[in-house]
This record gives sequence, C-alpha cells and structure tokens, in this order.
Amino acid sequence: MIEISLTAASLGQCRFSVSPTMQAAAVLHPRHPGSAVDRRTIRRAVDATLERKRLRVLSAVGAGIRTYAPDFLTPALEGTATPSLDDELHHVACTPTETVARQMNRLLADAYGLGHAEARAKQPPSPLRQLLDSGERAFAQRAAAEMEIFWKTLIAPQWQSIRSRAEADLDHRARTIARCGLTTVLNSLHPAISCGSTTLNISSGRRIDVVADGRITLFPSPLAVKWLLSLDPWGERGPYLIYPVRREGAAPRTPTGPAHPLTEVIGASRFVLLSALESPRTTTELAERHHFSASTVSYHLAHMHRTGLVARERAGKRVYYRRTAKAATLLDQDFRPGAVVAPGRRAGGLTATEPEGIVSA
Repeated sequence: MIEISLTAASLGQCRFSVSPTMQAAAVLHPRHPGSAVDRRTIRRAVDATLERKRLRVLSAVGAGIRTYAPDFLTPALEGTATPSLDDELHHVACTPTETVARQMNRLLADAYGLGHAEARAKQPPSPLRQLLDSGERAFAQRAAAEMEIFWKTLIAPQWQSIRSRAEADLDHRARTIARCGLTTVLNSLHPAISCGSTTLNISSGRRIDVVADGRITLFPSPLAVKWLLSLDPWGERGPYLIYPVRREGAAPRTPTGPAHPLTEVIGASRFVLLSALESPRTTTELAERHHFSASTVSYHLAHMHRTGLVARERAGKRVYYRRTAKAATLLDQDFRPGAVVAPGRRAGGLTATEPEGIVSA
C-alpha cells in the first residue's frame, strides 16, 4: 500500500495538467508490457521507435530504470493546464547541470547499487555512462532532442485525439469537483486509488509512506490503463500521478448532473456511493471517503438495498456493501434518447496495457 498523507496545502494546490511529455512517459516506462496476442502493442511500437530512430539516451535511461526515473525529462510546467511541447522540451534542454547530475546519480545507484562516480570507477562501460561522460549539459540537450523525435514519431500522429480526450476528462472532473468536491474526484481516478479525509491511498505490492507538502499534479492519459506514480526523493515537488482517462463511450463513474441520467433518478449522493462500490465497503469507509456522516450513508444504503441496487454481507462484526449486477448495468448505460454506448477503442494504433507502476520513489 502506498499512503500519501495530505495536508491542507497539498489539497489546496492540487491541479490537473495535459502534459505532452507526460503522455510520452506513460508509454516509455519500462514496466509498460506488450500483449502476447496483439502485434500492434505499445511496447513493440516504443521499442521499434527507439531502435529505428537510434534514441540512445531514452533507451539507456529506460534500461536503467528499476523504481526510479529521472523526472527532468518530464518537467510538467506550471501556469497552464496544457503546456506546449516546445516549452517543455526547452525546459528539458535547459535543466541545471546539478539537477541532471543528481537525478542521474540516483538512477545509477538504483540500477547498479552505486553512485555515478563509483559506477564510473567500478562498473564496465555502459551506454548510459558513456553518454554522461559528455557532460550533464550535453546530456540534457540530447535528451530533449531525442524526446522530440520520439514524441513526433509516436505521439504526434494521434495527439489531437489524445489531447481532446484528456481535456474532456478534465472538464468532466471540474464539474464533479464543483458539484461533489475534490475527494469524490480523487476516489474516481482508478479502482486502486482511494482518498480519505487525510490520505491518498494506492493499492500496491510496495509499502511507501509519503507526506505530500507540495502540490499534487494529476495527468489524465488515454495511453495509460493503470496508474503511474512519480515521487521526488528530495521533496522539492509534490507527487505526479498519471491516471487513465475513461474509454470513449463509457459512462461516467462520478456524478456530473445531467451527464448521467441515473443521477436524476436516484440523486447525486446515492450515485456517488453506488459508483464507489466497485468493491465491498463498510458504512464507515464510505463515510470517510466521501465526507458524509455515517448516518447519512446508512440511510442511503438502506434505501438502495431495498431497491436491489446494493447487497450486503456480514464478516465478523462488519457489514460490507457492494453494488449488484443490476446496479452495474444501470451505471454502464446511457438512458438519453438516441444515445449509443460505443465499445472501448484503442488510442490510435497503440494498445495500452500498463500494470501498476512507480516511476520514481
């Protein structure tokens, strides 16, 4: 379990961004696997691009990533929800040499158990070391040039679709924040992600505890299927979290007023609770996640139980609620006249099949 302790400052500064380089990060991460049955997998497309375009820096950095990835390659500029690729690449090329050295030292330590200087002396030559020998400034400039080639080769042909889907997701979540609050949105990002009153929890095989004093930045990505988390070991920035946008045609999992007619039938509060019951939860868990009183949650659950939308079962002293097949069917359809729910489609020619991943920690 990854537990990110939230402060008033981190919640108040939480922002969303459609970052071009973060879309590349969603597919460049080495834990992004290919599919055994689909030859047009994103992993194969990424590897082919790196090899064909001879992108040695990106290839060497990817080969060295274990649990840490240098984030100067994905600067996530502030000041606009959708920064331009040129601005982000300029920021990469102009990264201070001390920042490049520090992050690459950490990468080498993570990959080989040694710092940069020790690796230079004790390890046989590697492509990454050879590239670093040209100096941190030249390394950053070459990284920016290679990121541009990679992005224009693999991401640019579908950027209009990627950007429009990501921005539509932002619009949807902005309406949800206005109607139901930020906690509801954080609880809807991914089934593995839950938000209580003071923590953001991510189900993971690793145990990490983080205090998020700085801004939390969220990146919607049509190319990601599951989450990717980037934590700054030096605490100079808040967490970065890439999350998948819902598939085109899929019904929203959080209330947006008239966007899902079921909200008008059962009410916004019950819709929020029903959407949260993808896995069994207790009254107390639901109350903490959505800042309702326990009595309010109990009232709504009792009503939905009588109408067959939720089922309940006892485990020891606890009673768990889950939504029924009937409720799942209602959530997954659109009742508007003429509405058609399209099947999920791949983003462009890329198949995204990402497991949970920690970009850096």
